[in-house]
Amino acid sequence: MPLIGLIYDRIAGRLALPLLLLANVGVMAAVVAVLWLSTTLTDARWPAFALAVWYEVVWAMTSLCLWGLASRLLNVRQGKRLFA
Repeated sequence: MPLIGLIYDRIAGRLALPLLLLANVGVMAAVVAVLWLSTTLTDARWPAFALAVWYEVVWAMTSLCLWGLASRLLNVRQGKRLFA
């Protein structure tokens, strides 16, 4: 997870927020689609394990996306009021 956070932080410094959010959702959806196709079209067992690991990565990426967006939209006072 720290590696995912580091990569996300490097990319976030180079992309505008709307493009970063779209790229984040696009990558998550593409990987899920590939893993889903792998589980349905083959008899391999590794895609099921990869989906379990990818679930944790998606959770971390979604959290990074949400809190990054919240920090851009709200100032400190609003954040303390809404996310006490």
